[in-house]
Amino acid sequence: MWIACYWIPAFSIICERAAHPELDGVPVALHDDGNVLSVVSSEAAAAGVRAGQTMASARIFCPHLVVRPYRRETYLRMAEPLWDRLACDSSQVEPVSPEISLAALTGSGILQRAQEVREDLRRLSKTAVQMGVALSRFTAQMAALFDVEETGVLVEEGRERELLTQVPVEYLPNLSKEERERFRRLGICVLGDLVAVPEEELYRAFRERSILFRRWSLGQDRDPVRPMWPPDCEEHTISLECGITEEGMLHEAIRRCSASVSQRLAERGRRCRAVTLMLRSERGRTYACTELLQAPEAGAEALLRTGLRLLRRMVPFPEEPPVSVTLRVRVAESCGSGQIVLFDET
Repeated sequence: MWIACYWIPAFSIICERAAHPELDGVPVALHDDGNVLSVVSSEAAAAGVRAGQTMASARIFCPHLVVRPYRRETYLRMAEPLWDRLACDSSQVEPVSPEISLAALTGSGILQRAQEVREDLRRLSKTAVQMGVALSRFTAQMAALFDVEETGVLVEEGRERELLTQVPVEYLPNLSKEERERFRRLGICVLGDLVAVPEEELYRAFRERSILFRRWSLGQDRDPVRPMWPPDCEEHTISLECGITEEGMLHEAIRRCSASVSQRLAERGRRCRAVTLMLRSERGRTYACTELLQAPEAGAEALLRTGLRLLRRMVPFPEEPPVSVTLRVRVAESCGSGQIVLFDET
């Protein structure tokens, strides 16, 4: 099973600018709880500001720097439509952070499908998306990190070590301070250095962790993508052997999907907070569009209106007649509650 990693370095900056348009074109940085910068905009980077600097030192380079807190929960909420798009092509989607997400891919045409998803994510996020595809979870993440030209990096089976050799050991997952110091004392700076150390010596220094370190360094880890998204959903699909060529037939398919999903929500006593419309072409290309609802819905008419609205907004629109139509909703709270569960800041 192949794993695709999508990394959107500037996503948190894009979110802040979506919520505060006056920040567009202004040097911006986001800080963590310790007042250390964790993300900087391209304008701030051009002035010499770097992640890891304190706010005081950053303003030496850029006196007009705007600094705001890194609002992880807000960015996670705003990233949900991106994860919805990933879930259209994969049954195993794992959001790692607001900026990084993983998806398991099977079948043929892996790179082309992964590229199509990347283009959709770039359109939705309105910023650059880096992508890495590999059989190893760690290798896929490192490939995305190195995709600076935003063309996508596919690491073929057996060639993982070529990519990983120059990766700094600091990128290994969940390193403790003591392990970092031990690497420094042993003169191990990159993963190529780690692989060159005899296994017995590495085991003496790191015990059982040495086995994991070596597997990651060789691209031999097989840590799976955890199916964490969507957390709870209902969907209905209508498939035909031949493509849907008439607009009326397409509207009827969406109506039937809406009625089926609405019935399931009613049986569960639930409502939905997001709706995704998916059209799949004969060659397997998925076209999708998601809307975050201002208030939860459950009725068939409301879902139909949303589905038709998504059809009009779908970009790019399928060039060939779709052979299947899917309406998927993300389940919200019970019908007895009138609370609005989502504040859509986009």
